[in-house]
Amino acid sequence: APGESMLDLGCGTGQMLLRYGNRFRHRVGVDHSEEMLDLARTRLSGLAAGECRLLKSEFFAFLDAHPGRYSLVTCVGCLHHLPVTAFAVFFRLVRARLAENGLLLLAEPVGTGGRAPPSLVTKWNAISVMATRAALMPMEESHEAPIDEDTLLQQPGRFGFRRVVTSRGWELFQRKVPASLIDQVALRYLHARFGGSGNVVAVLWQAI
Repeated sequence: APGESMLDLGCGTGQMLLRYGNRFRHRVGVDHSEEMLDLARTRLSGLAAGECRLLKSEFFAFLDAHPGRYSLVTCVGCLHHLPVTAFAVFFRLVRARLAENGLLLLAEPVGTGGRAPPSLVTKWNAISVMATRAALMPMEESHEAPIDEDTLLQQPGRFGFRRVVTSRGWELFQRKVPASLIDQVALRYLHARFGGSGNVVAVLWQAI
C-alpha cells in the first residue's frame, strides 16, 4: 500500500526502489558499495517526483545513526551475508525504525534439499537480464549460501513483528527493464507452476 517513506537496506542497483518507490513520498537506499550506488542513481533517474536519497553506509551503522521511521523497509538478498549472531540485532534495529503498522519485506535464498531449478526456469533466466549481470558479481561480493528458513519465518516474531504473507519461488528475472507484458505473464506462469519447490523465501512482516 502507498505510504509516507521507504527504506531499502542493501539497495544495490536499486531494484526494490524501482519496484516500490513510486508508492512513497520519501525513499532512501543504503548500500556499502559506491559502484552499486552509481548504477542505482542511473536507474532511478526517471523515478517520479519525490525525494529519493542514496547513501553509502553499512546498514547497521545507518540504522544506529538515523532515527527516522519508515512505512516500508525492504532488505532483499542481504541477510545471508551476515553472521547468524547478527540477525537479532538487525530485527531489533529495524523494528525501532518502522512507523506504526510499518512493514518489513525480506527475501533470501534457502536450502532446496539438493533440488535443481526446473529446466524451464533455467532456460528463461539464460535469456534474462541476469545473463548480463555476471559482470557485477565481484562488485556485489555475492555469496549465495542459504540461510535457515526459521530465520525468515519465525525469528522476527520475537521482536515485535506479525507475519503477513509468505511466498516461496525460484529466482526469476525479467528480460527487459522495466518488465514487459511478456515478462510479467511468463514470470507469473513460472512462479505458479514451479514456485513451491524454489530456492528463495520472501516474507512480509508488520510491526505490532
